[in-house]
Amino acid sequence: MPEVAQQDSKSHSFAPLLLGALTVGFGTAAVMWTLGFVLRFPGVDAPAPLLAVGLLLVLAAGLVCGARTATRGRRTLAGSLTGFVAGMVNLLVLGALLIDPASGQTRGDATMIVIGWLAFTVIAGAIVGIIAELIWKEQGAGMAGFRPNWPVRFAVVTALATLVLLMVGGTVTSTESGMAVEDWPTSAGYNMFLLPLSRMTGGVFYEHAHRLFGALIGLMTVALAIVTVTTQKRGWVRIYAAAGIVFVVAQGVLGGQRVELDVRALGVVHGVTGQLFFAFLCAWAAFLTESWRNGDQVVRAGGTTVRTGEAATRKLTVALFAVLLVQVSFGAVLRHMHTDGAPSMHAMAAHVGFSLVAMTMTLIVAFRLRAIGPKRTLFRRIGTGLLHSVNLQMGLGVAALALVLMYKTSDPFGEVAVATAHQLVGAALMGLAALAAVWSWRLLGDGAPEDFVTSY
Repeated sequence: MPEVAQQDSKSHSFAPLLLGALTVGFGTAAVMWTLGFVLRFPGVDAPAPLLAVGLLLVLAAGLVCGARTATRGRRTLAGSLTGFVAGMVNLLVLGALLIDPASGQTRGDATMIVIGWLAFTVIAGAIVGIIAELIWKEQGAGMAGFRPNWPVRFAVVTALATLVLLMVGGTVTSTESGMAVEDWPTSAGYNMFLLPLSRMTGGVFYEHAHRLFGALIGLMTVALAIVTVTTQKRGWVRIYAAAGIVFVVAQGVLGGQRVELDVRALGVVHGVTGQLFFAFLCAWAAFLTESWRNGDQVVRAGGTTVRTGEAATRKLTVALFAVLLVQVSFGAVLRHMHTDGAPSMHAMAAHVGFSLVAMTMTLIVAFRLRAIGPKRTLFRRIGTGLLHSVNLQMGLGVAALALVLMYKTSDPFGEVAVATAHQLVGAALMGLAALAAVWSWRLLGDGAPEDFVTSY
């Protein structure tokens, strides 16, 4: 019996309910933060009422999803738990409303604001759960007999939220806002979570938003590690989870030191390790799937029963990841190491020239994965993802190059958007390459099943 099903059969039936609430609650908060970032983006500056309505709609949708994670009779509790998790996470942003901008002191009603907000999210979740009980009569949360693998879903949500963090970080680099806030871990002298909204303008908006999203991903990573350790029996997976905490803390400290020391080279390292961390999370999600746990019969590399073509594919996936890491490093140098506001021609030449190597390697691996077998759905999907991503990446790269070469007259918003999108798709390629590498070394071989798809 799969490990997840065994866990659900235990007497501690509250565990799946809590895992569902954690996953959906954190996911809801991440979407709310993303919407807030986009709507308050300089140049967009959506009116406060529109922003409030949008955030409440996202919260409502999240509460509905949270209520739907539970079986009938438990949806009210599931909705309340989801609301509580989303409310607690959003306190990291709500702190900006607890400071009086004029005096810089905590507002007298700060405690009531916090309690009122948490009460609102919990009660709203309960109401949504009650409505869900009345509307949806089926017993299961979705398909009959379906048991979601919540640790995997939590890992996927964390990885997607990390992509948003990389996008926000990309805007910091693209707008040259890395030193807009010159102190760390404080922000302009305030506790990082208490910087008044009135101070979040211009470059401070980009830099401070990046810090807040970094804190969110750090919190999600710690929560994911706890979930992994408490639900997994495999020792090496638990060690991987612990390494994830070390990785995310080190990444945060590295970003802080880039500010404290004002060293652009640290920004290069911070940018590269950020993309590595996303790939790390993608592999983490793979390790938690039932397909990975059930793949023990697959022969390891070097075994005599591994077909020659599949052994070569394994090696090529690792080579692809290494090539993309080099390309990302060239890109980070190009974006961070400027001379008098102009990009380094040496870094540009290296990044543009090596992109041909990265594109060729990606296409080779993509077509090999798609050709592994018509029934092996997982590899076909990864190969297709690599194929589409590299085509999009090359198009964005050409557009970014054109805008950089015209940097004196180009539209700043267009340059920031294209450069950030280019970085984001590069991170997606790194994540897909990581998945291709870990899955090929796990599942390619004569012992592999004829058809496999990961279970979420």
